[in-house]
Parts: sequence; structure tokens; C-alpha cells
Amino acid sequence: MNALNVVILAGYSCAGKSTLTAAIEEKYGFSPMHQQPIYKDLATEKGYERTREWLAAVGNDVFITETAIETARRIRELEVPK
Repeated sequence: MNALNVVILAGYSCAGKSTLTAAIEEKYGFSPMHQQPIYKDLATEKGYERTREWLAAVGNDVFITETAIETARRIRELEVPK
């Protein structure tokens, strides 16, 4: 099995994450996986209209755990040959 390269960028608003992502994408051909759609998908699956409503209802620990599991699942999905 080939290794899958994963780069995770986190930071405050306007810290340069998008600029750095574009440079990495251009130089290495990586495809970005944005977290916000993952948060939204999970919130919707659980019956919440907004991510912040789900976060407020379940708390940080559950939110972080469930989004990390879903992110890992989606990364593993990328490894499966189509």
C-alpha cells in the first residue's frame, strides 16, 4: 500500500491558511479537504440546521471526537482505489 500524504493546517482567521493551501496544492498537487463541510454534514445528519447548534448541544469533546472520526474515514476513503 502506498502512503497517503496528509497535511493539516489550523489557525486563526486571516492567518494565511488558504494562501498556504493554494501554494501546497500548486507545488505538490494535493487536493484540499476542508473541515467546514464535514462539520455541516455531521450536524445535518444529527438533525441540526447549523454546526454551532450541534456543537452547543453536544459540547467540545463529542464534537472533536466525531469530526476526527469522520475526517479519518474520509481520508481512508481516498486510499481505496476506484
